[in-house]
Order: sequence, then structure tokens, then C-alpha cells
Amino acid sequence: MSGSDQRALNWGKIFIKKGYTVTVLTHAAGTDRYTGFDYIITAKDSLKGDLGIATGYVFRGIKASGILSNMLKESSASDAVIYSSSDLLPDSIPAIYAIIRNPSLKWIAGLHLVAPNPFKGFKKIFADGYTVPALSALYYFLTQRLVMRFMKKYAHTVMVSNSMDREFLLNKKGFLPDKVIVTYGAVDWAAVDKAKQKLSYDACYVGRFHKQKGFFDLIEAWKLVCRKFPDSEIAIVGNDVNFDEVVEIVKKSGLTNNVKLLGFLNGIEKFNVMKASKICVFPSTYESFGMVAAEAMACGLPVVAYDLPIYKEIYPSGMLKADIGDIGSLAECIIELIENEKLRLKMSREAYKSSQRFVWEKTAEKILGRLK
Repeated sequence: MSGSDQRALNWGKIFIKKGYTVTVLTHAAGTDRYTGFDYIITAKDSLKGDLGIATGYVFRGIKASGILSNMLKESSASDAVIYSSSDLLPDSIPAIYAIIRNPSLKWIAGLHLVAPNPFKGFKKIFADGYTVPALSALYYFLTQRLVMRFMKKYAHTVMVSNSMDREFLLNKKGFLPDKVIVTYGAVDWAAVDKAKQKLSYDACYVGRFHKQKGFFDLIEAWKLVCRKFPDSEIAIVGNDVNFDEVVEIVKKSGLTNNVKLLGFLNGIEKFNVMKASKICVFPSTYESFGMVAAEAMACGLPVVAYDLPIYKEIYPSGMLKADIGDIGSLAECIIELIENEKLRLKMSREAYKSSQRFVWEKTAEKILGRLK
């Protein structure tokens, strides 16, 4: 469940309540997520064939283009709005194809993470030095730059997650100021309010097991935490293609009793874990908003994170920040909040107050205002 998924899901629910018809083109597995929506299944395969995941996703995008084109033709919807939830090719290809064929449509494009320079990568983008780029990083960077060109020419509105990304599109890519808007992520407050508050974990982590998310830094930092608090426990909420590798790393680190791998959880179940924790550790090395931090703060959790530039705008309080990539500093921040209850409670109040501005209805109204 990425930030782009969260946006599409929550905004879609609000648009339906306001009387709009929302149809979702999604893979078969997405139908469970979009309960209550009209949907069209674009593919049933699991992407485990000989073509590979990247190629499989591109083929899905091409197939979805034909489905969308036929759907629009049958409905004669000249006033339809096409929303691509992310800049990734399978999300963008159908929107680009539809808008070129029918310029009277409006295309709203989600661009919620600007890909870093692949020779810097997620970890060195804010630090000195370079790295050998991974093929996936080159693919992401180059395809995003291609999609940006189409957005600049054809999109009615491009949504980014912070002011820095907006300035990048305006000053570096030549986008018109009235085309790019900042739409923050938000919190499912109804689910937060229903979650239970029984305390049982020292900390929690929610996210993918990707280098960008800093999960492997967290494991190293938790070793240091356990030297001071041998019985400390952290709840890990998430799943990924490398889950088996993660289990093995936790085992080799001697943290089997300290790291609780809970798998993917969403909604109330996810917030149950957050409310059962003292703090949230969110060690991403590169973010555009950080939805998990907003959700944790809504549960009253202080957040420990790396000191990313965008956090000055989005999370000026309620967050204890370590130098980017400094695992020792990350561990010290965690230890400080675990042992200093007075500081933890103070930051908890700050975090909750800060989270009050993250409301899906506000950004939904902003989007509808653009269309009107």
C-alpha cells in the first residue's frame, strides 16, 4: 500500500460520496482494496512469468490503455477526468494514450516522488559521493523523465507532495505555475479513532523492506538499542518480495525475540499496532511526504527519522531527527525517547497536534476546485 495507493483510495471514496462516478482500472488483487468502487480488472496474472516484473507491468499498462479507450468510447464521456495515481509507466500509459486520442478529457497526474539522480541513489542524494546505479534506479529515473514530458504537455493538473518538488518542476522542468499543486497525504481518522490503545511494543516500523525506506539501517540501530534494553521489542508491519531475506537477516542479527514481523496490515489493524507502541521509527533516506509519519503522529507517537530537507516543511515538530545514514545517531534518538518518558509525552502531544492538518477531505476539495 504505497502513498499513491492511499491517495487514490481515500480521494476516490470522497468523490463517490459527493455524487461522482469513480471507476478504477486495477489488477485482480486490487479489487479487495477498492471495495465499494466500480472497477475493471486489467490483468489476472501474478507477474511471475518469463517476461519479468518490469516488462509485465508495461504490458499491463498497454492493455489498460485499450480497456480505458473502449470504456470512454462506449460512455461518450467527453467531460471525464483521468487520474493516474502515480508517474510509473503502468499508471501513466493509459492516461497518456487516452488524452492524446481525446484532448477534451482532463488528466490529473500524480507525481508523488521525484526520482533521485541514479548515480546518487536514495541514500547519497543528500550526501557527498556517488554510487554505481542499479538497473531499477536507471529505469525509474529515465521512465519518470519521459512521463514528465507528457505531463508538461498534456496534464490539466500535476499533484506533488511538497513545495520543493513543485519548485523543481517549475524551475528545472519548465512547468507552468498554475499546473502544479501541492497535495499533502492525510490520515484515515475514522480508523485511527477505532484503534485500541493497549501498550505492548517499544517501537514500530511500517513500510516496505527497501533501501530507500532505511529498514536495514533500522535493524543495525535496533542491535544498539538492545545492548541497553535487551528485552526491547519493535513491531514490523509490512511485506515485500524480499520478505524471506528479511527473516534471515533478523535471525542472523540475533534479534528474533526483539523484532516482531507482523506482515502487511492496513486500516484499524495497522493503527492498533501503532497505538500499542511508544514511538515510530521511520528511517527513510529519501521521501516526498512520508505518509507513515503522519499516521503515527495521529496515533500520538513521536517519530524518529533521518533529517530529510522536506521534513522542515511537513513535520517541524513531533519528530526527533538523526543525521542521514548515521545509524549510531538513529539508535541514540530511539534510546532517548524510550528512556525519557517526559520528553516522549511532550513530543507525543506535539505529534498529535501536528497531524491534525492532514485531512483527506481538504485535499479532495482542492482537487475538485481545480476541476470546477
